[in-house]
Amino acid sequence: MYHQPKRIEFLDSIRGLAAMAVLLGHAVGTFDWPTSSHWVRWIDLPMLAIPFDGRTAVVMFFVLSGFVLARPYLTVPAPGQEPRPLFLPTFYLRRWTRIWIPWFFVLCLSAVVRRFFYTEYVTDPPLLQWVPQWHENITWSGFFRQCSLVVLGGQRLLPQDWSLAIELKASAVIPVFIFLLRRTHFLWLLGLGILHLIFLDQHGFYIPFVMGALLAKHADAMVGWLRSLGGRAQGGILLAGVLLYHSRYLAVMTFGWTHSPYAPEKYFWGTAAVGCVILLAASLSSRRLQAILNHFTLVFLGRISFSIFLLHLFVILWVVPFMGHVLNGLGIHQTAVLWPMTLLVGASVTVGLAALTYRWVEMPSIEFGHWLTAGIQKRLKSAGLIK
Repeated sequence: MYHQPKRIEFLDSIRGLAAMAVLLGHAVGTFDWPTSSHWVRWIDLPMLAIPFDGRTAVVMFFVLSGFVLARPYLTVPAPGQEPRPLFLPTFYLRRWTRIWIPWFFVLCLSAVVRRFFYTEYVTDPPLLQWVPQWHENITWSGFFRQCSLVVLGGQRLLPQDWSLAIELKASAVIPVFIFLLRRTHFLWLLGLGILHLIFLDQHGFYIPFVMGALLAKHADAMVGWLRSLGGRAQGGILLAGVLLYHSRYLAVMTFGWTHSPYAPEKYFWGTAAVGCVILLAASLSSRRLQAILNHFTLVFLGRISFSIFLLHLFVILWVVPFMGHVLNGLGIHQTAVLWPMTLLVGASVTVGLAALTYRWVEMPSIEFGHWLTAGIQKRLKSAGLIK
């Protein structure tokens, strides 16, 4: 008999913090802020930039996905119990309904708003034109092209969904990782991942999923080892995890290594993934970190994190410019007022809408996916096709 591992809510809190980093990073990029402003320049400093580094936060999304998708199929909770059996059709169907249905709802909402309610405002400071799709007329062919989600390119009302396309593609090979981890030494999977990074993976996007699956297999051993160390050693490892997590930003933004032939940016997706694994293992082993992450505010952000990710650009492109236009009309042009207001309005409106979307779209889509897959498995069992 298999046992379904209990959901680890404080890991959801980490996902919520990552979603907020994506939101804040994009919100800061709404306006063309004066480069001389100390309100803006300080967030470019190493370490202080972490809450605004949405690109690296996506690495955490991928590592967490690899972990939570592989964990039920690799974890043996007690003697005599077995990991959850892997049935590919329902695995893929549940994953598709979990991602595609909420995404499609936000896509349709964005299309309606863009078609009937969207206005381009003149603001001071001016808006950055970094999402050109919202400044073009949406065609039916462009809309239907987006509906597949995994086909990138062309008009995109939700340009951040490039990561969801990668997530769905990576989900397709997670069962391969599970198969290898059940039967081979983890170094084989790690070695295959490194070879893939060097020779096949142009951007390094898929290595974090490998790292997450490896953590799912060896989390108990890592947690036991970390708990055996002294406080200083644990603190040093936690600091190393933060630095590795931040390595992509330090390398690309601080040292300008983006186009270096010896240190292409894709390798820093790998080092950032290692940092994510260390941070997650530290969270699994530290009751202090768990107590912080289990705070109801962070747990709430974790639950609605997917909706935050889906909706934040919708808010930033539609609501935040309107806010800037209104404040300009009141005679407010100072960065010291507009900059924090941009973050406050962008975050608060997104979180409010995300809470509604989670309740009325995400939860029903999750329940629908469970109902659909449970029905399929029941029919196949009654037909004797599966055990």
